[in-house]
Amino acid sequence: MTRLLLVAAVLAVVLAVVLAAAGVGAGAEWDVYQGAGTPIQTAINGTGEGDIIQVHAGTYVENAMSAGTAPEEEWAKTFGGTDLDWATSVQQTSDGGYILAGFTDSYGAGFRDFWLIKTDSNGNKEWDKIFGGTGYDAAYSVQQTSDDGYILAGFTNSYGAGSHDFWLVKTDSNGNKEWDKIFGGTSYDAAYSVQQTSDGGYILAGLTYSYGAGDVWLVKTDSNGNKQWDKTFGGTGSDAAESAQQTSDGGYILVESTTSYGAGSHDFWLVNTDSDGNKRWSNTFGGAGDDGAYSVQQTSDGGYILAGFTGSYSADSYGDAWLVKTDSNGNNVWNKTFGGTGGDGARSVQQTTDGGYILAGRTWSYGAGSWDFWLIKVGGEPAEPQVHNLDTGENFSTIQAAIDDPAAHDGHTITVDAGTYVENVDVTKSLMIRSTSGNPDNTIVQTANSYDHIFEVTADYVNITGFTVKNATGGYGIVLRSDHCTISCNTVTNNPCGIVMEFSSNNTLTDNIANSNNNYGILLSYSNNNILINNTANSNKYDHGICLGSSSSNTLINNTANSNNKGGIYLGHSDNNTVTNNTCNLNKLITGPPYYSGGIDLYYSDNNTFANNIANSNYYTGFRLYSSNYNTVMNNTANMNNIFGICLNSSSNNLIYNNYFNNTNNAYDNGNNIWNITKTEGTNIIGGSWLGGNYWSD
Repeated sequence: MTRLLLVAAVLAVVLAVVLAAAGVGAGAEWDVYQGAGTPIQTAINGTGEGDIIQVHAGTYVENAMSAGTAPEEEWAKTFGGTDLDWATSVQQTSDGGYILAGFTDSYGAGFRDFWLIKTDSNGNKEWDKIFGGTGYDAAYSVQQTSDDGYILAGFTNSYGAGSHDFWLVKTDSNGNKEWDKIFGGTSYDAAYSVQQTSDGGYILAGLTYSYGAGDVWLVKTDSNGNKQWDKTFGGTGSDAAESAQQTSDGGYILVESTTSYGAGSHDFWLVNTDSDGNKRWSNTFGGAGDDGAYSVQQTSDGGYILAGFTGSYSADSYGDAWLVKTDSNGNNVWNKTFGGTGGDGARSVQQTTDGGYILAGRTWSYGAGSWDFWLIKVGGEPAEPQVHNLDTGENFSTIQAAIDDPAAHDGHTITVDAGTYVENVDVTKSLMIRSTSGNPDNTIVQTANSYDHIFEVTADYVNITGFTVKNATGGYGIVLRSDHCTISCNTVTNNPCGIVMEFSSNNTLTDNIANSNNNYGILLSYSNNNILINNTANSNKYDHGICLGSSSSNTLINNTANSNNKGGIYLGHSDNNTVTNNTCNLNKLITGPPYYSGGIDLYYSDNNTFANNIANSNYYTGFRLYSSNYNTVMNNTANMNNIFGICLNSSSNNLIYNNYFNNTNNAYDNGNNIWNITKTEGTNIIGGSWLGGNYWSD
């Protein structure tokens, strides 16, 4: 009976935490002595950033590699019976599931047979197939083909001319055999890898003793499995190609286990060839122990991912699965081991659509039998965010570096990839700065110096769009001391103030979210002729959502300022502004005098127009005018405010008409104001056919 076991569901352990628990953290020091049981690579594998490795005098026979940041395990599955069952290959299929190939001693007609398993995207088995005769037959590679079928390669002892031969099997999408081919001589030949090539044929790689002394054998076939050419590679030792893949340039990448080259008894051997199978370069990976590579794939960044086992860097004496990531020239980028207290190894790896990797192999540490299939999913490798100047083609690691680049000029466009950028940005050039995705949720700029502004704009004609800007404590989120700028589609939160204009004119703020800042969401100080449209300034903790101080001739349209402590929209010493179609509700006092907590508040502000606004359910008033004259308040709604719908205190010559008030106390006026106009035909705020006065609840 096949059994399924979930192993190590999701690992979210940060390396620094693991090292700290082991007594090794940033700034720790390792001592390495010849013959003392701690090779340089072991020390590297156990350190964190900032650690010191001190290597004492001696001769060290090893290849030491510094690992970068590696991905984390997400889930694992096992399949198998009571006997030996190995997975040797896995690939993600077009439906998001996986196809596994290997061999089984638990099931089938012979002593050992090909075993093909299809799973869903979570590793649950959908179907399986077995192929073989009465002898030893083992599949070592599988790939989904362009017709949604599958191609398998391995060796057969049941069929063929030699003791073992290459065996190529083609199936349909349900795993039913369509045809098979055998290649080999009179001795031992075994295929360990197959891939469909761009011409519809197949490339096979493995080991031959018929045509070499234990050498790599590379065989190219047509779409029907007929051989077109073959090549051998090797040295004086034993060299077996375990995996081959066609690369993006039409050549081939092979990974082998070699005893001819490298530092240990066995090492990873990575070989790159041209389209005719001629070698271009090769690299080895491994330590003093046994290390065997079984799978390679070219990754989306042009590099390669290798999988196998390591005895050199295993936590126990039995070996662990080893995953190695290289660049396009075969140089190590990072490497990671997986395993328990028994023997474990990876036989296949593929990059998945989410940027992660799926590994298949064998495990003694986990599962029910002596050996079991082992399926491991790891997350995508962390990608360092990138900043691009689209006009120069240059890339940068920070936004500030892109701005400061001498080649960056006024009018250039800077794009910022998704990620978190910890920096304070001074914008001193007339640039378009935008997130690549246009989504502020995944492009975050947070303060490096909490007492500085996160974005400070001193150049005119700057556009900033598509960021989350957060976590300043002494500075502001976005500050403009400039003209003719556009700030749009940003989320500015958890700052003393969200967006601030100082001595700035002719700017546009549109579609920003300035919520949950400590004081103002949006503040204009001594700033004129600006446009604020479709912004949200809610839940700012100790002050107003939108505040204009000593600022004139600005236009506020379709903004929302709800649930702020001291009020929704506030104008202080600000004249000739137009405030229309805004919503200012539920502004509720937390601290300060109660008259601060209203929907729309004017203080010593004249000649402003307020039209078609909604100011409901505020703690004090819907509208308050204090020492403010010659303003027009029309077509507004003020309902269910706690004290007044509208309050005019020491204010005169204001025109208030065609408003709707439904409050316990609708109005207070101790000045000389105008509460109606001459009766005029037109649709009023409650749908009537005449304009004139205001409309009051009963």
